[in-house]
Amino acid sequence: MTGEARPQAADHGNQTTYYRAALGSAFVTFAFCLVVLALLAVNVYQTRTSDPRQPAKIQALKGELAKQPDNQQIRQQIRDLDERMRGDYVRTRKRALLGMYMLLGGVALLVLSLHLVRRFRGDVPMPDATGAGKSWTEAALSRRSVAVLGLLMACFLLTMAALGRHDPSSEYVKAAEEAAEKEAQEAARNNPELNPALRAQAGQMQVPGMPAGTMMPM
Repeated sequence: MTGEARPQAADHGNQTTYYRAALGSAFVTFAFCLVVLALLAVNVYQTRTSDPRQPAKIQALKGELAKQPDNQQIRQQIRDLDERMRGDYVRTRKRALLGMYMLLGGVALLVLSLHLVRRFRGDVPMPDATGAGKSWTEAALSRRSVAVLGLLMACFLLTMAALGRHDPSSEYVKAAEEAAEKEAQEAARNNPELNPALRAQAGQMQVPGMPAGTMMPM
């Protein structure tokens, strides 16, 4: 009896260890998903609080530059504003995509952790230190589909809110990219021997609306 009881007790001990590990993993992964969601929300907030007057400032500076084409200070101000808007636009998009991938990975780990919790839950002997939280665990497991769908829906909405922004700064950057692409296509028609990669890079470096040869710094 004693010889058979010891392996059985050891097996129960292992199951308890696995259960606790899976439960802890589920808690940590869920907290990670909430943190990523919070960061995505902050990213969306930053896109909504960008200065909408920056494109108008650039247009005003272009008007002054037309009157004073040799004024290097005005040229530099236009470059700085243009670079700032482009940088903010690219950063918010990168953060949104990175956050989406991180959250998808976190949700996958959460689903796996909850599956393991359910797998080892029935093997945990009673009474156990984790038994007091079993009712809460069962309630969480019964609603795991709702939690996962909620995380995925929130991720989708926050990502689309960041990627689909239509504020003046983002519209300026989109128009600048379209203008650069048209300039690159025109250059290709006029000079077919020009390297396409270098041509595209040169087109992106050109500050829209500035006189030819006014380039953004690398």
